[in-house]
Order: sequence, then C-alpha cells, then structure tokens
Amino acid sequence: YVIHEVIISNSLLKGKFAFKNETVQQVVSGSNVRIKKLNIDNVTLAIGDSHTSKLFSVKEAALKIYNLQIAKNDTLSPAIIDMMDFSAAEFNSVTADSNYSIKAGGINYTANSKHLSIDSLHLLPNFSDYIFIDRSKYETDRFDVQVNNVYVNDFSAIDFISTGNLECAFIKIGEMNLSAFRDKRKEFLHTPRATFQEDIYSFPGKLHIDSIEVKSGNISYI
Repeated sequence: YVIHEVIISNSLLKGKFAFKNETVQQVVSGSNVRIKKLNIDNVTLAIGDSHTSKLFSVKEAALKIYNLQIAKNDTLSPAIIDMMDFSAAEFNSVTADSNYSIKAGGINYTANSKHLSIDSLHLLPNFSDYIFIDRSKYETDRFDVQVNNVYVNDFSAIDFISTGNLECAFIKIGEMNLSAFRDKRKEFLHTPRATFQEDIYSFPGKLHIDSIEVKSGNISYI
C-alpha cells in the first residue's frame, strides 16, 4: 500500500502507564505500507508513570515524518523513518524521584538543515535548599541550571534516536546560569566517584562534538 499523506491534528493524550526497562517489540502492520508524509500537528501529551513520580508532557507539538516505510511484520523503530521534522512550544518532565523538573521551550528541528534550536532549557529543583537536602541521608548537591538560546548544527535526530550516538558539528549556548548547593553538615558517603573525563568515556554511544561555545553565564557553588 502507498499512502501519499496522513494528517492528524488537534489531538490530546493523557494517562498513566507502567514504564518498564524491557519492552516487547510490537508488530506495526501485517502488510507492506509506505506513507510518503505523516503530518501530526498541534498535539498535547501528558504521560505519567503509574509506579513512580516520573512524568512528561508536551504542548503544541508538531511532527512531520517523511517516507515512512513499514514492511510486513515490522516492529516500531526509527529504522522505518527516513526523515522527520519536529517542534514543540513546551516540554516538561519530572524525574522518577520527583527531585527535579526538566523544562524546555521553543523547540524546533528540521531534518534538511540538521539544525536543532531550543529557546530555553531548565533543570529546576522541586524543593527548596534544605528540604531538598533533607531528602537524602548523605551530602548531596542540589543543582539549578538554566540555559537559553541553544543551537545545535549538523545534528541528525534520527541517528541519535536509532543508535544513541550524539554527533554534531557545533553547539552554541547564548547564556548559561548554574547554581549548586550542598549542606556540609550531612554525613559524607565515602564511595569512589567518576571524574568528568570518566563520565564522558562511559557515554553509552558515540560522542563527537567538534566545538561548544557558551557566550555568557554565571556559576555559583554554595
């Protein structure tokens, strides 16, 4: 079957699901199907994990998928997608331990230019300094990080989703502000901690970024 275009617009999906680390691959179609263009526009999602505080939501999202090739008995995977563009007015997520929210605004990606832009990205603690610290038995850092005007050039979203490899030519950050807080009165947990270089080497995929530029910012550690 060949379908020239599918349009889905003004959709809302809300619910809670049991997220699992191991998922069963589901067969998408029992026939060979090609969709030349799948256009999903103005979609709002709000999905939560029924077992943890993990949550994510997307507002005013749009997704365009080009040359969607589904062979008989194919499972859902990035391999069936040739190219895609996406955008979202707002993305929000809450970590499983509920300590942090991750907020992003003004997200836009185009496959032809391989350009990703994000107006704002914020790692936001959900608790004030000492309440956050009291949630842990040992000394721990509380981070508040905000970056604005992020531009990523020569980045393939499909490759990243398919392989986990993070490759791009250039990342430019217009502004970055980071503050960290730690209560030294807590008991210190004496366990080996990886260095920044070790964290990079342990990245699960290929990591290749030619250059990163941060135009301005502030870092404070209390």
